[in-house]
Amino acid sequence: MKLALPGIHTNKKQYRSYPFEAFAAPLIGFVGVNREHSEPAGIYGLEKLHDASLARGEDFTTTIDRNLQAAAELSLGKLIDRYDAVSGAVLIAEPATGRLLTMASLPSFDPNDYGAAPVGRYDNPTVQYMYEPGSVMKPLTIAAG
Repeated sequence: MKLALPGIHTNKKQYRSYPFEAFAAPLIGFVGVNREHSEPAGIYGLEKLHDASLARGEDFTTTIDRNLQAAAELSLGKLIDRYDAVSGAVLIAEPATGRLLTMASLPSFDPNDYGAAPVGRYDNPTVQYMYEPGSVMKPLTIAAG
């Protein structure tokens, strides 16, 4: 319906919002514009990985458990404060299936206002950063024993 009111118009462009703000933001990523994309597109995280299907209105499902994710982010925040750490990450997988239940990392950012955060916060350190094998393998060796 077109009313032809001066100064009033409608726009049917699709956009994405993030009602849980910083919750799982490094995993989810965000939609935005940059040098490569003049129109909104998935730039980081799952938004980038599934951008084409999401733009068509399709859904996808993760194995992330919202309650475990929230608990991991809360605990991680407390540990970072307690030990005055710069950052931290938690990855919880279901051993029998390998399904990822939690992929938490802090500090995070609000994808609704991603421009307010430094670009380095957009990364997901659980899958994008390299770790010294010794620091990761020691607890795994002990746990296996």
